[in-house]
Amino acid sequence: TGADMSKLATDRDSAAVIATLEAVQTAAQALDIRGTPALLIGDTLIPGAISKAEIITLINQARNAKTK
Repeated sequence: TGADMSKLATDRDSAAVIATLEAVQTAAQALDIRGTPALLIGDTLIPGAISKAEIITLINQARNAKTK
């Protein structure tokens, strides 16, 4: 078992994958995201790793703000 390296190379070079990566890069640049991990929860950009508890708190805050 393992990765099919031939398929990976073919998929990596496909027009669809290249277009998707370019779109993601454009969005990341527009949001000034400079690395990974980065999360966007509601209106909050988190540039870096945070705990599961912090993620849940931010999601709940975003949901509560949306219902107001």
